[in-house]
Amino acid sequence: MSINRNTYQYGKWAEQKALDYLKQQGLTELKRNYRTRFGEIDLIMLHNDILVFVEVRARTNTGYINTIETIDRKKVQKIILTSRHYLQRYTGNMELFRFDIVTLTGNTQTPEIDWVKNAFYDE
Repeated sequence: MSINRNTYQYGKWAEQKALDYLKQQGLTELKRNYRTRFGEIDLIMLHNDILVFVEVRARTNTGYINTIETIDRKKVQKIILTSRHYLQRYTGNMELFRFDIVTLTGNTQTPEIDWVKNAFYDE
C-alpha cells in the first residue's frame, strides 16, 4: 500500500495499522482520537477487563532517534491528564487501566510493529 507522506495521512495510516494489530491480539476498540483541552489519546481499547490508553508512534527512519524516544515527559503528562478526563466522564473511575505504546518503524509496506504494555504510570 502506498500512502501520501503527508503527516496527517501518515498518522492516520499508523493509527489504523496499530488498531488492526491490537485487534488481532484480542483487544476491543472503544474510541479513537479522544481529544480534550489537555491533549489527545490515539486509541482507547479494552483488553479483557483492563482499559488501555494507547499512544501510536511511527517513523520510517530511526537513524537519529528510536521511535519510542519521541514520547517526552510533556506528552506523557498530556496523555495522563486526558486519560483522567476519560475515566471520570465515561467509566466512573474504573480502577484497572494501563498506558501502552505501539510503534511502527520502517517502510509502509512491511513496518516493524512493537507493542509496549505498561509503558508508563499515572503518577
